[in-house]
Amino acid sequence: MKSTFSRRFSKHLILCAAILLSVGMKASAENYVGVQAGVSFANKIGGTKVDIDPNYADSLQIPGFLPPSVGQAIKGAKFAGADMTDTKLDESFTAGVKIGHYFDSIPFLGVEGELNYMKPDFVQQDFTTSNLNNPTLLTSNGVTTKNQLAASIHDFSGTASLMLRYPAFKRVTPYVGVGPSLHYIRIRGTGTTAMNTDTATEALGGPITPNVLVDGPPLKHDTFTGGLQAKAGIRFNVTKHLSADVEYKYNYMPVRLDPYRDLNNFRGTFSGHQIVAALVYRFGNIKW
Repeated sequence: MKSTFSRRFSKHLILCAAILLSVGMKASAENYVGVQAGVSFANKIGGTKVDIDPNYADSLQIPGFLPPSVGQAIKGAKFAGADMTDTKLDESFTAGVKIGHYFDSIPFLGVEGELNYMKPDFVQQDFTTSNLNNPTLLTSNGVTTKNQLAASIHDFSGTASLMLRYPAFKRVTPYVGVGPSLHYIRIRGTGTTAMNTDTATEALGGPITPNVLVDGPPLKHDTFTGGLQAKAGIRFNVTKHLSADVEYKYNYMPVRLDPYRDLNNFRGTFSGHQIVAALVYRFGNIKW
């Protein structure tokens, strides 16, 4: 559900975009539009806290999953405040458009707006949790590992950046930028998770059971979140009006999912890196 923060943030982003468009169309200023594409890599969600639902779907009804007495003891329980290892996300292509404006009175200062798309999917991996508030159940020494299947992530984002550039050479212009971003995130996948019960059931006196696949409702998340983007690049001025950009971007944003299969109140921070190239058309009062 869209939070109050996200609603306010989206209004501010729309306002920034409107201002950018209005100033960007002034013929007397230096303006540009461009299309860009590249790759997003080293994507992950870290600093994650989760609550674990031991009653996910019909897991307690699976023969050999837990001793019956333990199953009854935890029926309806949820274990909160677990720390989770970093979640790896897949590499992804990224593509988008941008529009920018540099001020006549301060030619090294500008503003830029972007719309981008990337697909940093959840890859199948082990999720290891620790420091549960009740380490005597479902875990061995407060640590448990579950294998989660892959899930699809679509990330549509808008960014408004403050830009600084330096005309080192006639044909080459280094620049940096930083600004807030707004992300619409869409997650889809099966509800299947794997309960790794080897150490847990052995510690509780039950049979050693291999990973047990448990089916639940399909994953279906649609959420908005605010974030931050920082970037650095070089603009190569091929002609007076046509340029090529090569830039590095760093993206950061909080992530919250509830539920993510048998994990409730999944909260962490996304960080990712991008290398992109852009074809840019410049117009107006071009300074450099």
